[in-house]
Formats: sequence, C-alpha cells, structure tokens
Amino acid sequence: MEIGKRIRMTRKSKGLTQEELAKLVNKSAQVISNWERGYTSTINYDDIYRLSSALNVSSDYLIGRTDDPSPPSEPDLEKLLYLRLQKSNLSEATKNQFMRAFRENLELIRQLEREEEEND
Repeated sequence: MEIGKRIRMTRKSKGLTQEELAKLVNKSAQVISNWERGYTSTINYDDIYRLSSALNVSSDYLIGRTDDPSPPSEPDLEKLLYLRLQKSNLSEATKNQFMRAFRENLELIRQLEREEEEND
C-alpha cells in the first residue's frame, strides 16, 4: 500500500479531518490532501516523524516497511538506540552516557504521566 493511502486510512480511522491532521503536523490541509492522493515528492523524514506521532503509528508502517501500525515500544526504542550507537564512532563512555540519559528520560516521562493522572 502506498504512503498516501496509509496516511488517509489511518487519519480516517482516528476520526481526524485533513484540517485537524494538518494542524497537528504543522502543514496545510492542501499538503495533507496532496500526500493522500500520492503526491509525496515533498514529504521528508521530519514529516514522516510528525505524521507517525500525530497518528500514533510507526514510521515504518507509514512508509510501507511493515503492515503493523503499532509504534515502537520502549524496549524497542532502547534496542534501536543501542544498535545505532554501536555503529557510531563514539567512545564506549559516551555511548553509555547516551543510554543512561535515555533511560533517565523515559523514567521522567513515566513520572510526569503518573503526576498528571493523579491531578486529573
């Protein structure tokens, strides 16, 4: 399935209009319409990231690498970061700092979510 069809199908399944999705990804409704009709030459990585975040699907799903729309889980994200760092020229100490910072930020997100739930 083409990226445009995946965008349209997912947008509709989430009950969003083109205008609403456009606001979420900081684009015009015309751009969303063009993408959904297959005019995707202007779409870039940042657009894919914003779309996948707004639609709560994986970027791999949007670009057709997988038919599973599920966004990556926290362990998947940690694994991806680890694999990416292994390919880098960074020192082991720096790689370890990145991993530690990633885990600390995930814990901070969880803590903030708990606090918001308690305040609701």
